[in-house]
This record gives sequence, C-alpha cells and structure tokens, in this order.
Amino acid sequence: MNGANDSYSGPARTRGYGTEGVKRALEMLSAERKYNEILIWVHQLNVVARKIYEKVGFVVTGTAEWDGSSRNMKMKI
Repeated sequence: MNGANDSYSGPARTRGYGTEGVKRALEMLSAERKYNEILIWVHQLNVVARKIYEKVGFVVTGTAEWDGSSRNMKMKI
C-alpha cells in the first residue's frame, strides 16, 4: 500500500472514523504543547485524506512535485 493509489472499501469507510482519529490526534498534540501551526503533506490524488484534513481545519498552502511523478499538497492548520 502506498497511499494515493490504494483504496479501502470495508465497513468502516465513510463512517467518520478517519476524521475522528485526526481530531483526537490534534487534541492530543494541543494538550501536550501549544503549536503555532501544524504542517502536513498529502498526495494531491488522495481526495479522501484531503477532505478529512479540510474538515478539521487544514488549508492548502502550496504544492510540490516529488520524484517527478507525484504532486503533493502542503496543508497547515
């Protein structure tokens, strides 16, 4: 599995578990330390992940091409 080209269609899909997991991870980070920003990189074709990150407040702040074949989006909150 490499992320962008993989898919999961099991019973947990579209139930909000991914969004809830990201929310909880951000809460844990905030409880441990005050951050000015959190940066992540997500493959441009990974629409499901992008939607999750956007739901919890991340916004796209840039793009980059790595290895000549994959475009990645820089997101921050």
